[in-house]
Amino acid sequence: MPKWTENPAKWGNWIVGTAALFGALTVIRDNFTELFARPNVIIFAANSTVKNFHVGDTLDIPLVVRNQARLGQVEVSLKDVHLQPSDGSGSSNTLKFDISQVPQLQAGQNADLHVIGMSPPLRSVKPQSYSIEVQAEAKEGLLMPARKPDYRPFTITIWPDQSTDIQAKKISPTVARIEMALTTGVGASSGLHGQLIFTSAIPPENGGIALMSGATSIGVPMVVTGSAGSVAKIQFQTGPIQPFHRYLYAVQIAFPHPLTAAEWSSLCSSMKVVFG
Repeated sequence: MPKWTENPAKWGNWIVGTAALFGALTVIRDNFTELFARPNVIIFAANSTVKNFHVGDTLDIPLVVRNQARLGQVEVSLKDVHLQPSDGSGSSNTLKFDISQVPQLQAGQNADLHVIGMSPPLRSVKPQSYSIEVQAEAKEGLLMPARKPDYRPFTITIWPDQSTDIQAKKISPTVARIEMALTTGVGASSGLHGQLIFTSAIPPENGGIALMSGATSIGVPMVVTGSAGSVAKIQFQTGPIQPFHRYLYAVQIAFPHPLTAAEWSSLCSSMKVVFG
């Protein structure tokens, strides 16, 4: 016969006592969580968050607040949010939340919110990166102070309408390459018309101007030669332009003999490229 049948009252008392113990432990656990639990909250950018913005755009950045605790519920207060230049220069720009208080979060629960505001003006003609800095407080246990949630910093880039860089490189004593970079926050599905102009004390060789890959020549390069040297104009068409990209183009120039230091300096200072 099973042993419990020998003294059923004893085993019944043991079962009742065990159940009471588990009940007491559950009460202690719940009260401990309510009184002494520390919040385990993280704030991070949603997967749908856009990272690139055109200067002047309205910013709308979705964030997620998550209670990572296994037990309890947490209250999250949003304090401040601003854009901080990633390079450490310049002042921060204040943004705002679309809500002032996050709904009470149960264990494992998420809440969505948005950071909104205007993109700041650019401090130069180049794209500029900013980190989204969030200040908040999370509180769970009644007897514990509020704590800062963990936060995963998120960076966005503000792009100009268009900016260009141009430089010349010596490929050989008689060959120069003019490199042009186009940085744009605006797309152009049909591409852009480009025009490069430069002057040189020594006229290029006949047929010595060649557009490198990445664009299509429009006609033949125009070279006007005078007593002081020559002026050259090269026109070309780019392929489709996507917003938030940087494109590189180049023109190679062959001269009949090497340029002196003064002639090279004059060439470099005369170069100008326009896209439109």
